[in-house]
Amino acid sequence: MRKLLLITVIFFTQLIIAQPVIELNPGDTLKVHPLGDSITRGKAGDNYRHYLKSKLRTEAKIEIDYVGQCTHAADVGSTWEDQQDLYNLLEGDVEHDGWGGLTIQQLTDMSNNTKGYPKKTVEQLIDDSPADVILLMIGTNNKFFAQYSEGAEEALKTLIGRIVDTTDTYLIVSTIPPTSLTLTNGRIEEFNATVPGTVDSFKTLGKNISFIDINSYMDPVADILDDFAHPSPSGNEHIADGWYDALLNIVSDVKDEKKNEIPNSHGLRQNYPNPFNPVTVISFTIPEQTATTIKVFDVLGNEITTLLNEVKSAGEYEINFDASNLSSGIYLYKLTTDSFTDIKQMMLLK
Repeated sequence: MRKLLLITVIFFTQLIIAQPVIELNPGDTLKVHPLGDSITRGKAGDNYRHYLKSKLRTEAKIEIDYVGQCTHAADVGSTWEDQQDLYNLLEGDVEHDGWGGLTIQQLTDMSNNTKGYPKKTVEQLIDDSPADVILLMIGTNNKFFAQYSEGAEEALKTLIGRIVDTTDTYLIVSTIPPTSLTLTNGRIEEFNATVPGTVDSFKTLGKNISFIDINSYMDPVADILDDFAHPSPSGNEHIADGWYDALLNIVSDVKDEKKNEIPNSHGLRQNYPNPFNPVTVISFTIPEQTATTIKVFDVLGNEITTLLNEVKSAGEYEINFDASNLSSGIYLYKLTTDSFTDIKQMMLLK
């Protein structure tokens, strides 16, 4: 049985508001409804959704089921009988395949889309596929094509409004991932800068919504395919990392003996909140006793501070980082043990 608990947290704008937490009991499955651009659907089908499912299952012990199944296969016009290996890989869960490839405007007014998909409103999509969480990822189409770029920021606000007015299901909104096109990336950066404020405007109204900066997880070169717009395999993995961190921030631990297990691998999670001002939390896991350091650097590689430098036993840990004395910008934090190193980015906004 799932429950919604209300706890008080400080969002990145430092407004004190209620944040719902989804509590999973033993045997529960988290139902997730992805909405958005072709990144959601993926050209090969086996995209971030597969990585996300595997990571939640193996690292967080959470079972996940994607809703929104459609008859389209990974390639529009084909059927899943044509792609049996991929169907098997996805465990028969075709994961909202048919609704991908839509811009904000097309999601807002399905009657105007030219993709050949069923002409359903976003309200109908939500009603047809009840879920615990909706993941809204707007992709590069909105900033690649001029006719969609104009007014995209206001269109996103309209779309989010229609979603949160239709359902109390928790909504997580992401930024647009990068492309390899300089002009498009400039538009994306301008758009992405507006998304936290848009999300915050609904959060202050008590809506079940939060923001994740997927863009900050990705390498603008290595994580993009040659088609300029879609993620490479590593890009899909990094998108999954972002959604994983966002989901763990709203989903409580599964209440069974598994939560006390010793981690079976090293892991450095994305800080939360991100962007932050001025305090954020960095979480990590280590599978055995080891010397452990956490250091913070600026984007030029200059060391800012050492947050941790001691021998730690196997387990899961959290450490606070207070950036009151730093200026706004991108910073890096690095986890180092005797056998593992990982680095992630975080954004300070003052």
